Amino acid sequence: MFEAKENKFHHSLIACCSEILFFILNNNELSLPTLLDICSIDSYDFWTKIRFFIELEFFLPNTLKENFLDLEKTIIFIYSWKSGSHICNKVASLSGQSTSNFLENREIQEDFFFKRLLHLTAIQIQDLAEVLTLDNQIAETTWKLMKEILSKETSAFINKNVIQFILSSFYSVCKLFWKENPVTFSQIIMK
Repeated sequence: MFEAKENKFHHSLIACCSEILFFILNNNELSLPTLLDICSIDSYDFWTKIRFFIELEFFLPNTLKENFLDLEKTIIFIYSWKSGSHICNKVASLSGQSTSNFLENREIQEDFFFKRLLHLTAIQIQDLAEVLTLDNQIAETTWKLMKEILSKETSAFINKNVIQFILSSFYSVCKLFWKENPVTFSQIIMK
C-alpha cells in the first residue's frame, strides 16, 4: 500500500514537472488526459499535487500559477467526473446513502476537493452574472440551486461537465425569475 502511494506521488510529481516544462516551452501539443495517461495517474491525484503549487509556492511566476489554476478548474469541472476517476468511484460507492453519510465518508483531501468545487462554482456563477449584467438575486438563486444539486444529487455529475450544470441552472433561474428582460441560452453560452 505504501509503495502504491509512493508511486502515485512520484508519477504526479513527474506530471507536474512535465506540465511546467511544456508551459515554459509554450508547447501545448500534449493534452492533460494524455499527460495523465502517460504518467499513469488519476486527475484527482494530479490535482492534489498542483494545488500545493497554487497555494504554497510564493515565488512561482503568476503566469504559471494561472496555468495551474486553469488546470485545476479543468480537473474539478470535467476530468474528476469521468468514469473510473477517484471522485467518480467515491461518489458511485456512496450513492444511495444520505448526504450526511456521504460527507462523513470523505477523506480530508476529498473534502478540500468539494470545497474547491463549491468555490470555483460560485466564481463561475458570479462571473457569468457580471458579464450578462444580471441582478445579484439571479446569481444568488443559481448558487443555491447548484449547492442543492451538488449536495443531494452528486451522482448526476458522473460523466458530465459541471459547467453544463452551471449554465443550465443559470438559464433555468433566468427563465423563472427574470421575465421582464429574458436571457436566451445562446447568450449565456456565448459569454
